[in-house]
Amino acid sequence: MSIDPKEYFEQNIIDSKPSPENYRQLMQLLWDSYSQIIFLYAYAKLEDREDARDVCQDVFLQAMEWLVKNPGQVPTKVNFPAWLRRIARNIIFDRFRRPALIRQQLYTQDRTTDDEQFYADWPEISTCGPLDNIVKEEKIDALRECIDALPNRKKQVVILRDIEGLSYSIIANKVAMPESTVGVTLHRVRKDLRECVELKLLH
Repeated sequence: MSIDPKEYFEQNIIDSKPSPENYRQLMQLLWDSYSQIIFLYAYAKLEDREDARDVCQDVFLQAMEWLVKNPGQVPTKVNFPAWLRRIARNIIFDRFRRPALIRQQLYTQDRTTDDEQFYADWPEISTCGPLDNIVKEEKIDALRECIDALPNRKKQVVILRDIEGLSYSIIANKVAMPESTVGVTLHRVRKDLRECVELKLLH
């Protein structure tokens, strides 16, 4: 009879003194139960099997590290699938989308006042203090979710500019729109993203 990972976690990990074998058994249960779901999630985002496999393996390694470093704590109310998908989403965003927004690896060509204002809202996490980091990480998580929820064309424009750091002219060619429209679209999307993040942080 198969063992439910949540049930095993509640009986052997939380509010107890788990042994390395307890953690190994939990991770095996999580892998057996959710690795296929996480692989398919990563593959849908990346469209590359090898990259999806790498992400899948890293998700469970990071989950294991978190559990060991935070004994007795509950990840996302023990909603393991949602927790693991969130780890996968963050890995994909950080590793494959090269988020200039977060790391401040910003381009210098055709930089506008609107660019400067938008990036001022997202200082690099490493420059903040510990308490500021918590707030900043929450904002970044909210920003990721808001970007993911954008209509495809708007998402494409903001990713090409604010994550990949491409110029307006290159973006215009890639998305087949006038260069002036790229600027207008970015301005509106950034306004929508600010409002979206503010709403998420209120809840």
